[in-house]
Amino acid sequence: MQKLTINIATNLTNTQNQNFVLSTRALFPYLVLMVVLTNSLHRANKANLVIFGVQLNVLFGVSLTILAIISPTVRLLNLLFSTITLATITKQRFYSSILCISDSRYRSNSALLYY
Repeated sequence: MQKLTINIATNLTNTQNQNFVLSTRALFPYLVLMVVLTNSLHRANKANLVIFGVQLNVLFGVSLTILAIISPTVRLLNLLFSTITLATITKQRFYSSILCISDSRYRSNSALLYY
């Protein structure tokens, strides 16, 4: 079953001589896992670890994109999945920053009411 999947993917992407290009699709879930871990560190306010995690994620994502640059089909899939992942992260961080701002305004206003 695994060989059949690899053969189909190799034929679809036209990468018979460059089998390593398909590894970018196999390694993408690890990038998503790293992004989820970095996002959980962001919520836990671990600033130094978040900065390191973001740098590591960018380096790994760029490496996958460089490997995928040989095949147009794999490059398209890589950029599509990367865009979806980036949009999801941006949306989550945007809404969490709005919640933090509104929460801090509420706290400051409620603190003023007690004084």
